[in-house]
Amino acid sequence: MKEKNLIRGIGFTQDMYVRRNAGKLQFHFFGMDPRCFLQLKQSLAGGWYRFTAPYLPETDTLQQPKLYFDHGRGYFEELSLELIKCGNSLVKTFFLPRKTVGIRFDPTTGSPGVAAFQGLTLTRITLPEIIKRIYRSIAPVNRTRFDILSFLIAIKLFLTKGKSITENLLCSEDYPVDPFNYQKWIRENDSYGPAEIAGFREQQDQFPLRPLISILMPVYNTPPAWLQECIESVRAQVYDRWELCIADDASSNPALGEMFRHYTTLDQRIKVVTRDKTGGIAACSNTALRMANGDFSCLLDHDDLLSPMALYRIAACLNDNPETDFFYSDEDKIDDKGERVLPFFKPDWS
Repeated sequence: MKEKNLIRGIGFTQDMYVRRNAGKLQFHFFGMDPRCFLQLKQSLAGGWYRFTAPYLPETDTLQQPKLYFDHGRGYFEELSLELIKCGNSLVKTFFLPRKTVGIRFDPTTGSPGVAAFQGLTLTRITLPEIIKRIYRSIAPVNRTRFDILSFLIAIKLFLTKGKSITENLLCSEDYPVDPFNYQKWIRENDSYGPAEIAGFREQQDQFPLRPLISILMPVYNTPPAWLQECIESVRAQVYDRWELCIADDASSNPALGEMFRHYTTLDQRIKVVTRDKTGGIAACSNTALRMANGDFSCLLDHDDLLSPMALYRIAACLNDNPETDFFYSDEDKIDDKGERVLPFFKPDWS
């Protein structure tokens, strides 16, 4: 079923004009503060909505495009949402907590030259569509036997907690492969050549404090390819004073045992204990902790990857702030193409 566009027309301002090109209406914005008002077919009830504004690539000089919402008292900055660039469109999936009588679209902050859009669409997201989106959000990330369980938990959280818990799951498909120019951020802030890596290794050799860091990894029937990538990400650490404490929770896959024997022979910093019976992640993590001899311990899931600079950053921070007792980190996801996506930059205190 085709989704119903809730926009009846566009309220023009002095900084925009419209023309027809190849049978499509194009909305052109210019001037110092371009904006327009969406003429709605009806006032909007509370619920989930999606806004889409495809633009012409040659006019892409857009910065901080936003939607503003009027709930009956006018437009205010605190009632605005910044849109996301996805492909050649501006998009946003959002929740309206109450009745909305008007929406203002600001395609850019400051003068864009000319920004041209081919149609603007606003659609309501129904409950069946929400359930499908939650599933699509979970399935590519949790590629384990817990897919169905994660899906059911997410549905329960949506029904009991609503917006606050479900928003990240529901909005995740808005993000392109490179949300917020994340690949550019990686190139500028988290990419190092061989010479730079060699320099970091020399620096860590000169640290007055060189703590031993114990990495605790509970394992249970992990796909061997994922486990190998995880272990190799530890062995690729720039900082070299670590030990990897693997506790296997009585996995049934014999390939894992062969892999453990290979790595304990290859690298003496890797230690493995196999439990007699499955006890769950808490018991398995405690088994790994009992092997640890480090000054600090950190947890690593058996299908995660550790950034090469992760332990170096901890050691460097300890040398600057030796009284530090606890560390937490930013994180992102790895998609099925091996790209880093969906960054979670955490605040100064979380």
